[in-house]
Amino acid sequence: RLLCPWDFPGKNTGVGCHCLLQGIFPTQGLNPGLPHCRQILYEEEGQAYSATIKVYARNRTGLLVDISRVFTERKIDMSAVNVRTSRQGTATVEVSFEIHSREELAAIMDRVRQVNGVEDIERSRG
Repeated sequence: RLLCPWDFPGKNTGVGCHCLLQGIFPTQGLNPGLPHCRQILYEEEGQAYSATIKVYARNRTGLLVDISRVFTERKIDMSAVNVRTSRQGTATVEVSFEIHSREELAAIMDRVRQVNGVEDIERSRG
């Protein structure tokens, strides 16, 4: 069994976040209360986590440039981009990138929605 800070109430064990990290990742499936701890920990420490969004848009010249500009303006590196177009003229753009908070992700998604031709956007689960 892994040691956790809550095993020693009121005592400074010196294990703090390191122990918390060990406790969160292997037991997420067993304790539904833990996933939010990982989100809080990332946001408090300024750590980045991977996010992927899918953008559905009318295909046009410059669409990918306009979408990538949203990330460039915010100094966010895209780690992967995949674009597919249908015969009906619909483009599906999947973008993976590092993000620091839910608020930052929401702001990016809101800005991408404003790109000309974008019809829908969703966060991919993976």
